[in-house]
Amino acid sequence: MWTWICLALSGLALVLVLLAAGVWAWLVWRVRRASRRQHQELLRRMEPLLVVLDAGGTPEPALIDALASDLLTRRAAHDLLRVSPHRALTDTPRFSVEALVAADLAQWLAHPNELAAVPTAIEVVHRTEQPDGIHFVLRFRIDPPHWASGDGWMIGIAGPYTYADPRVHSPSMLLFSKLEPEGRRTPMEHLDYLRGRRDEPGIVRG
Repeated sequence: MWTWICLALSGLALVLVLLAAGVWAWLVWRVRRASRRQHQELLRRMEPLLVVLDAGGTPEPALIDALASDLLTRRAAHDLLRVSPHRALTDTPRFSVEALVAADLAQWLAHPNELAAVPTAIEVVHRTEQPDGIHFVLRFRIDPPHWASGDGWMIGIAGPYTYADPRVHSPSMLLFSKLEPEGRRTPMEHLDYLRGRRDEPGIVRG
């Protein structure tokens, strides 16, 4: 009798383990598929600039302005121009440190596993210098009918960025948000709280 009970329990445990493994595999596949789609959309938006640079041409100001105005293409356009003969085109407020930091976090938030949408507004509210680099606290909001529109201004973090050039990520780059309301903590409390959760799923490191 006990032998059969033990065998049944062992079988049940095996089924639960296999089920958990299956769910985990499905979640990993879902995240990778979402990341791939986001990357494909970025390439589609960047194609006009890629075509011009590949042909050895000079990008039109209107094209640069459009890419720099788009939170999803601002970082890619900046980094691409920096390594091209047209580096001088990055010397514009559209590519300021704060503008690039906002774009970095906005792109993370736009991932289908996060907000799945670009914030309506996003801005730096605090900058702090730490031994490992420069860290930023940002606030963002999103308009209806998005499910997070009722939360008002929420907080996220980005950093560290290098002291040599704050527009460049450090190797330990972290983009993260728990979508907490801005008023729940001070900016430094938000930063400490979110950095303390850097090993949770859903973060991005450089």
